Amino acid sequence: MPFAGSWEDTDPYDGSMIALSLVQAENGPTGLYTDFLSPNVKPPGYEGSGSGTVLPTTTTQIIFNLTRRDGRSAPAQYSLTLSNQNNALMLGCEVGCPIVLQHEP
Repeated sequence: MPFAGSWEDTDPYDGSMIALSLVQAENGPTGLYTDFLSPNVKPPGYEGSGSGTVLPTTTTQIIFNLTRRDGRSAPAQYSLTLSNQNNALMLGCEVGCPIVLQHEP
């Protein structure tokens, strides 16, 4: 279950802290996405749950249904790829990616 665990790091594009908390379900990972800072939005951040399917052993696709406290919402689809002996998780998406998150003990 290499995707299971907590992953976080700074978004290089806007300086926000992004965290993923993933568990391995029967068909693929499920979890929670949290963005701890969205510039110019108070209170900040998008967060939401998501689920996905595993492709090869080091890649998965996951869709999060994200909302913000000001009422804005957006689905976000990511490809997640493990690297660096499964200590780093690269988020791939259409805009603002790639973002590399580190595994948290």
